[in-house]
Amino acid sequence: MSTMNVIYTILCNKLINDLFHGHLSKKTRLQQKKLLTALSIQTAIPLISSGLPWFYYGTIIGIGQTEIKQTLNNIAFAFLGSHGTQSSLALLVLTEPYRVFLLRSLQKIPILKRLATFYLTKRGNVFVVPSTSNNTRTGVQTS
Repeated sequence: MSTMNVIYTILCNKLINDLFHGHLSKKTRLQQKKLLTALSIQTAIPLISSGLPWFYYGTIIGIGQTEIKQTLNNIAFAFLGSHGTQSSLALLVLTEPYRVFLLRSLQKIPILKRLATFYLTKRGNVFVVPSTSNNTRTGVQTS
């Protein structure tokens, strides 16, 4: 399953870069790449979360150890059980409108205001939000 995801991601990236180069504007290609990156990360989270405990067990069996450490077992399965939360947090962080809303909401909480203003700078009536691509900043107009 994960091999198919990697092949699909590579083919989509090649499609966006090469095949649609003359048909899509630079801004549209950039948005498509951001979407593909976000979807790839969101697809990888459940795969990694469910694969980690089984990789741990395979390693234990492979080296011939007869004892399973309870602490590592608990951590591995806690990681497995939290893939829904990890996926939700990835969606909030990777999708720009959600990220802007979240940071604006965090600015209203006094104890988290400093953290939110670190990531969300207000200049006049424009919020400057760090973008996920090429270290550029995107301005979002406020009313």
